[in-house]
Amino acid sequence: MRGETADAGGNFNPTFYMSIEDSRVYAVSGFNLEVTLPAKDYNIARSVFVTPSEWTVTPGDLIPIGEPVGEVNTNTIVGTFNAPCTQVIPLPFDLLNASIDTSQTIAFGDEDADQERDFAEDEDGNGFADGLDRYPEFLNRMFASQQPLRRYAGITILTGVPTLLQYITFPPGADIPGLGVMEDYASVLLLEDFGDTQRAFSPAAITNFCAPWDADIHLRGRTENGVELFRNPDAGNYGFSAIMTFRRDTDGDGYENFIDTCPFIPNLGDPTVSADGDFDSDGLDAACDPNDDPFTGGTNSDEDNDGYQNRQDNCPLVMNGYEEDNQADGDADDIGDACDVYPGTPDGSSVQVTRTLILPVTGVLSPPLSGDVDCDGEVTSRDAQVIIRSVVGNPIELPTNCPEPGEVIG
Repeated sequence: MRGETADAGGNFNPTFYMSIEDSRVYAVSGFNLEVTLPAKDYNIARSVFVTPSEWTVTPGDLIPIGEPVGEVNTNTIVGTFNAPCTQVIPLPFDLLNASIDTSQTIAFGDEDADQERDFAEDEDGNGFADGLDRYPEFLNRMFASQQPLRRYAGITILTGVPTLLQYITFPPGADIPGLGVMEDYASVLLLEDFGDTQRAFSPAAITNFCAPWDADIHLRGRTENGVELFRNPDAGNYGFSAIMTFRRDTDGDGYENFIDTCPFIPNLGDPTVSADGDFDSDGLDAACDPNDDPFTGGTNSDEDNDGYQNRQDNCPLVMNGYEEDNQADGDADDIGDACDVYPGTPDGSSVQVTRTLILPVTGVLSPPLSGDVDCDGEVTSRDAQVIIRSVVGNPIELPTNCPEPGEVIG
């Protein structure tokens, strides 16, 4: 069953689509989610997907670490080496089940100075990145050490650098920063360590991310090894939501701070277009460029000479490289503390947009299969386990209206 939402007006128009692969009552079923963002819109700072509490969601500690659980495919528009966003880069991620032990952490950045991000290393040699075996420590800061129900993680290579994507699910009752206490399951889609107030910065080939942007997310209902991941509830109509927040725009010129090299002064040009309002093409808009004339020495791709090119630098006119505070941004508003007038208070509004879909669960898993004692439409090893527990007199848990093993139906 598939649902969709329409665009809204303004500078932030994300569209959310979703489908349940098998919408029958009590089916073990996966989900397909799609988010799209048009060109020239503010980029997404955070996406939270809400699943009704009536669903059965298997906790992550009951799923083997490294078990394939889904896929995410994104198409991202980037700018490289201080150029505007012109390159479309597909980013595929294979999601694997990852540790939810918040006490066994791993750094996101390269703290051991071996030229590789710590989360991407494999210190124990078990074939899985340490970001799967252990819990990225910045998540404890972002979510106030709250315990997630489960965490999916995928790593892909972008311009030679391991890139982390996580889909982190919190149980009903969790207090999600900026949203409050949630009555349903809340799953945060998180790229890298964006949003962390102690984010690990480093000069990189990619100096900009821009809209348009899209992501196709497939969450499996069951693993290849038969581990159940989701189970549908009783019949009814259920609301699924996507809560998306856009990046801040301090000067209100339509360009978020993340791509605006003059965040306090409305731009004269479009920073996503080459040389627009930027006569010397150094990445600084003429609104704040001390010298925008290429014929008098204006061209300087790193205006403050701190090692970060203008389009990646969150303070392009004030030195805040490795020898200073290394791009510190304590309020996570994409303006560095070194040039932020109010470094403890985020500059610019950050509006949330919610898209809600109503999807039905209906029908029955019938006719029942011989041996399908858990009523999920398949005969698996779990059915055998239920039968054995029933025979020896141990308690068993089955969906409502699913007959006990041996009960005559029809």
